[in-house]
Amino acid sequence: MKNSLRNIPSYFAATVLVVGTMAGVRAETVDSRIGSLSFERGLPTEDTVTKLFDTLDFQRACQAYIWALPLVGIGTFQRAHYQTFGASDGDIVIYQTYRDKLGILTPNATTPYIISFVNLARTGPVVIDLPAGPNASGVSDFWQHAVTDMGQTGPDKGAGGKYLVIGPGQTEPPNVEANSFDKRFAGSLYRPEAHWDYVIAVDWTAETEFYRQIDELSAYCYEASGTSKGMVTKTPGVGQAYLATYRDKDGHAFDGANTYRLRVPPNAPAKNFWSVTLYDLDTRTFIENKEEIADRSSRMDLRKNDDGSVDVYFGPTAPAGFENNWIPTIPGKAWFTYLRLYGPMEAYFDKSWPLPDIEEVK
Repeated sequence: MKNSLRNIPSYFAATVLVVGTMAGVRAETVDSRIGSLSFERGLPTEDTVTKLFDTLDFQRACQAYIWALPLVGIGTFQRAHYQTFGASDGDIVIYQTYRDKLGILTPNATTPYIISFVNLARTGPVVIDLPAGPNASGVSDFWQHAVTDMGQTGPDKGAGGKYLVIGPGQTEPPNVEANSFDKRFAGSLYRPEAHWDYVIAVDWTAETEFYRQIDELSAYCYEASGTSKGMVTKTPGVGQAYLATYRDKDGHAFDGANTYRLRVPPNAPAKNFWSVTLYDLDTRTFIENKEEIADRSSRMDLRKNDDGSVDVYFGPTAPAGFENNWIPTIPGKAWFTYLRLYGPMEAYFDKSWPLPDIEEVK
């Protein structure tokens, strides 16, 4: 470096020296876009530190607001769903009128909005049973990410279908259905020649401090809730008895598009009356048919056969002449049924009363 400086003009060497000296001097104030910042020997003063952190916090708050806008919009919508309309997880709210839509960002004034919110952390995985028809539906998360379309632009192409929605960290629920609808524990079958099971297969007297019939109990609780002594009594003529079937004579699931017949034999062992009730296989609630008919019972004006037996029909349309004996089903919906005996008699307890399978009517 010394050899190089010998060969340059003296005024240029002086300039280099001055610049080097100035580079070591720290300014005491700096003008910036957030105002004047003061320093003491290069260390920010207390006022400057406060100003810098206030500015940093404000910038982060702005970024957080911008970042969270998708969440804020949906969260506000959900709050109105729960608080204003009083809806719960899975409830459907129809926004149809002008006033209904006043709180929605840039809504369409012509078409209705049919919306449901579900907190999967509370409910667990959820099944959406979408009916067929011309609709534009979809599932999105709270960040407004499109999870899937449903309806005409979805995988079902407007034909309807079932969608399983699983939250982060959740897994598909076990099919607990096998335990209820294909019971493997001993003594669950009413008679060996048909597919009728005892609904309540729990032996409550067998439960101790160290033993519980987990499978039997969960099989019942998957389908129903609540018990009483009358529901499991072995005394003829009092209480109730419950039999269920989930498959037809050939071992197939019941199809709501087909027609089936159950022939209830004569002399049903019920002191009071018997009834047959239809349930949705997925929800274990009444089949939601437009006729709002879920059961037929011996208390009704049913058409009887010459031998005293009664044919109960299940199908989308009523067989001619058997309208009073018919329970409507829905194409595309599977179902199962209970037969209840009120005041069951000895022929039920000793299994001498046969109950045939439900058969498909070809």
